[in-house]
Amino acid sequence: MGNEQDVIARLESDMERYDHIFLVRGDDALSGRVAALLCHPEAAGNLQEKRLLLISPDVLCEVDGKGTPVRRISQLEDEMLCRLYNMYEFSDRFHILSREEQYGGLLNFVDTGILSTEEMLEALLH
Repeated sequence: MGNEQDVIARLESDMERYDHIFLVRGDDALSGRVAALLCHPEAAGNLQEKRLLLISPDVLCEVDGKGTPVRRISQLEDEMLCRLYNMYEFSDRFHILSREEQYGGLLNFVDTGILSTEEMLEALLH
């Protein structure tokens, strides 16, 4: 992706095509596990909904994309998407899964034992 206008155009196109878009960020095992679980067709949630998984370069995981399209994004695109997320009010269809507080605390709920990873996925997909 070259510039912010390209990122905006691609995000708009993706939002027209998919019911949910998940941007997974972080260099820890939980982020990688969440990314791997989200891409499997048996993941919790409505299987009729179309999902796209965007994976930041710092997420260490192997995902096969069977059932959910997966796109690895560049560091620049990751930063632009986070800025866009903060600048614009998105529907509940674009989700950033990160440990940073401004993106919500679902990963922190898993860390503290309030939710299991599966319960977190269930909450995200409903």
